[in-house]
Amino acid sequence: MNKQLTVLVVDDHPLVCTALQLLLEKETYIAKVICAGNYQEALQQYQSTNPNFIIVDADLGCTTGNGFQLFTQLKKLNFQGHSLCISANDNPLLSEAALKIGMSGFIDKNQHTSSVSRAIQTIMCGYNFFKLNKENSFLSKRESEIASMLINGLKNKDIALNLSISPKTVSTYKTRILTKYNVNNIIELTSFKAITD
Repeated sequence: MNKQLTVLVVDDHPLVCTALQLLLEKETYIAKVICAGNYQEALQQYQSTNPNFIIVDADLGCTTGNGFQLFTQLKKLNFQGHSLCISANDNPLLSEAALKIGMSGFIDKNQHTSSVSRAIQTIMCGYNFFKLNKENSFLSKRESEIASMLINGLKNKDIALNLSISPKTVSTYKTRILTKYNVNNIIELTSFKAITD
C-alpha cells in the first residue's frame, strides 16, 4: 500500500484524538494526521486539509451533530475517501448504521490499538471492516412498530389496544427490542435511536 493518507480524526475526547494521532503517525503509509474535537471543527479541518481518510466517533458528545450526521454532511461536500467509525458503544447496530450510510468500517474503542491500523489497511485494500450481528440485530415488522410507539411515549396498555394484542405480548416484544438494541430502558432506546437515525 503506497498511497499516502491524510487522516482526519474526529473525537470529542482530546486524549483519544492525541492517542490516535500518535499511533497513526508511526505508519509509513500515513503522511499526515489532523485532529478535530467537534462537528464544526471537523468541517473546517476538512475544507482546509482535504483528507482522504476520516476516522470519526459515532457520538461526538455535542448538540450540533453526531458522527453519522457529520459523515453525511462531508459526503454532501464531495468527500470521496474512506472512513472508519469508532465508538465506545460496541452495539452491532452502530456498525450497521455506519455501513448503511456508506462508511468503510467500524471498530469499538474496547478493541486493541492494533485494530485501528488493521482496519485502515483492510479498508485501503478495498474491503469493508464491520462488526455485524446478523441474527440478532434487525427488528421484525411488529418489533419496529412497537419500538416506534414506545419511543413516542405510548404505554404497553395503549400499544396493546392499538394493535389488538395483550399487554403481556407487548411486554415480550419490548424485552426483545431492548435486548436487540443492548439498552436497559426506553430512555436509552430513544437516545440510541437519536444517534443512529
